[in-house]
Amino acid sequence: MASRPAAKGSFSVLPLALRGVKKTRDALGLQTYQVEYLFVGAILLGTRLLAGGFSLAPLAAFSEQGLLAFWTDPALRIWLADWLALIGVSYSFAHASVADRLAEVEGERVTAGQAPTIECYGKLHGSFVKREVAWLLTFLLLQSWSALVGVLIFLAYPAWRRAWRSSYPVATSKRLRGKVGAR
Repeated sequence: MASRPAAKGSFSVLPLALRGVKKTRDALGLQTYQVEYLFVGAILLGTRLLAGGFSLAPLAAFSEQGLLAFWTDPALRIWLADWLALIGVSYSFAHASVADRLAEVEGERVTAGQAPTIECYGKLHGSFVKREVAWLLTFLLLQSWSALVGVLIFLAYPAWRRAWRSSYPVATSKRLRGKVGAR
C-alpha cells in the first residue's frame, strides 16, 4: 500500500521522518526498532523533565523519613509514580514494537497464502487501541504528562508502521530477502 503524496503546496513531515529514521539507522548501524526506541525515549524524557522532572524537592521527604515517605508524602508518591509511568510506557512501547513486527510477519504469511502461525494475530490492533484509550483516560485523570504523551505516540505508531512498510516492505529488506521476518 503506497503512501499518498502530499497535496500540491502542502508539506508532509512523514517522508522526512521516514528518510530520517532510515539515515539514522544506517549511519549508526542500528535496527529500525532501536531508532524508534531512542526517539520515543527522548520525547518521553523531555516531556517528563518539562513537566517537573528536574525538581528533586520531593526527595527531601525520603531523606527525612526513609521508605515510609513513599506512603506518607503525596508529592513524593506522585513524583515517583510519574517516573515509573515513564519507565513503564517506555517498556510498553518496546513490547508493542515487537508485537507489531510479529503481526507484520503473520500478515505477510497470510498474503502469501500460508496459514498464520498465530491465529489471533488479527486481534492485536483492536486490543492495542482499546488499551491505549483506557491508559489515555487514566493518565489524563492522574495528570501524568509524560505517560500521556506516550499514549499519543502509541496511538500514532500503527500509522507510522504502515508508512514505514509502505516505503520499506519486508520483501525488500536485504537482510531478510527470502526469509519471513521484519526489520
